[in-house]
Amino acid sequence: MVFRNKTATILAAGALGSSMLSGCAADGTLDMNRAIGTGLGAAAGLAVCSVTGANDTECALAVLAGAAAGYVIADRINPEDKPQRDATVATVLADEQIAVGQTTSYEVADTGSEGEVTLLALTTNSDGWQCKQLEEDYNPANADGISETYTMCQNPQTGEWENA
Repeated sequence: MVFRNKTATILAAGALGSSMLSGCAADGTLDMNRAIGTGLGAAAGLAVCSVTGANDTECALAVLAGAAAGYVIADRINPEDKPQRDATVATVLADEQIAVGQTTSYEVADTGSEGEVTLLALTTNSDGWQCKQLEEDYNPANADGISETYTMCQNPQTGEWENA
């Protein structure tokens, strides 16, 4: 991704640095789920900013909003639900037979939580990577649900899916 200017680059670096700080628990240990969630959210906010051609103020707001959303989602996913959630997202990313608009659901019997991942769009980024826009709804058994829309792009050299 090419950043439009120095301010956007500084915003990205600051948001990613703060993602590491946000993952610090009260006892000084690092909560990787929070750190990664915040960092991915900030990166998604910056990606939206870069694609839309927003000004510096709009970029700052997009990065902060993305970081906040990533933090909240990472903080609210029950550790017991994470393997099933990750497997469902991986299925939607890997399965070429899943059509745009199709929803793949999951349920975690042990916790009573459920979720679904919907493929919203197929695109190609500026580097020529295949991308999939996903909407994810996560409904933990004893808390309010969470909904997030994000884009993942596949690195053609490694085959890995990366948050855009």
